[in-house]
Amino acid sequence: ATDVGTRAGVVNLLAAALPQDAAIARATAALADPAPTVKLAAARALAYLGQHGAALTALTALAATAAPADRADAAAELARLGDPHGAAILTELAGSPDADVRRAVVQAHVGAGAITAGLWGALADDQAATRLDAAIAILTLAG
Repeated sequence: ATDVGTRAGVVNLLAAALPQDAAIARATAALADPAPTVKLAAARALAYLGQHGAALTALTALAATAAPADRADAAAELARLGDPHGAAILTELAGSPDADVRRAVVQAHVGAGAITAGLWGALADDQAATRLDAAIAILTLAG
């Protein structure tokens, strides 16, 4: 498929549609896709399929090299999988000068299941929507 959303969707269905060995092989191959969304889906599939080492390696690479919003998603997944680098990257990205990135980082915290200093700091963001999202995220995560 040429559409990124379609490719990511197919990767998301691998574990349900294929035997485990075939799903792992296809998810591993999807890590070579040029789209960060597809790479993230592949890493999540690998984690779900019990390939945590491969998933963490892929997520660490994405969190280091992708665009900021994609870095936030990869960092959230790292944190969700228990890698402390995920929370550190979310905290770093929370200080972005780009309001859209800061808001994406706040939203990524919910997926990460983590409250970081960056999320607390977002309560004082200059954008009202980001402050509101931060409050909701903290209440969701603390609740």
